[in-house]
Amino acid sequence: MHSHQTHAGASVPRVQLRSRAGVLLDLPFPPASTPWAATLRPDLRAPGGWSRWDWTPSPPWGWLLPEHLALGDVVEFGGGPSTADQRWWGLVETYEPDAWLTLLGPLPTADDAHALARDLLQNGAPPPLHLPGRRPGRCHHHR
Repeated sequence: MHSHQTHAGASVPRVQLRSRAGVLLDLPFPPASTPWAATLRPDLRAPGGWSRWDWTPSPPWGWLLPEHLALGDVVEFGGGPSTADQRWWGLVETYEPDAWLTLLGPLPTADDAHALARDLLQNGAPPPLHLPGRRPGRCHHHR
């Protein structure tokens, strides 16, 4: 499901993705091949300035939502390799267990998603999402 939120005079798409029992079942776009999902964190030591925590796949499809996923987190979805890598950046707006993970995006870059998250959270960060029994993903530097 798609809708829009207005922020700073600009319309930002809102995407609702299905979830069940802490597992994300959908992607915000149809991937060409080999899809992934990850949480990004600014990291000046990393190439490109971002570290990426890959979400653990949940066969037969989907990803375990990370235990430490929080409202305002920058997320990246991708697909590749193909003729061109696909990338989708956004941020977590809400999570309704056994219903929806709602994201704001796509945004042009991870930096744009991070700037929007900072703007939206400037009055104090909301509490983390509650995802029982989930393990953090693997960390590696964003390419």
